[in-house]
Amino acid sequence: MRHAGNILSALVWLQPSVIRKNSSAIYLGSLAVNDTIYLLLGLAVSLWSWQLPQFQQPSYFSLVTDIITATTRRLEPLLVLAFSVERLIAVCYPFHVRTTRC
Repeated sequence: MRHAGNILSALVWLQPSVIRKNSSAIYLGSLAVNDTIYLLLGLAVSLWSWQLPQFQQPSYFSLVTDIITATTRRLEPLLVLAFSVERLIAVCYPFHVRTTRC
């Protein structure tokens, strides 16, 4: 059920209309996508080892899952840190930061 919640959160936070109104939407949407990738990859690996123990996983499967799992696991604290710093700047120094649009 958590997969559905993360996917729904990503769809809501990453809409262009939400991003234009809320600068935190990028961080929250990215966090939802990151969590979804981590959870789905963990589910795939668990199902593979549980349902198909007699078949050996391809060598690239293990390498790719390890890389993606390590990346998503290390990215989550960085996203939370970036979100926290962005909120700190927005709350403590609201008029000192110049807003520019690309």
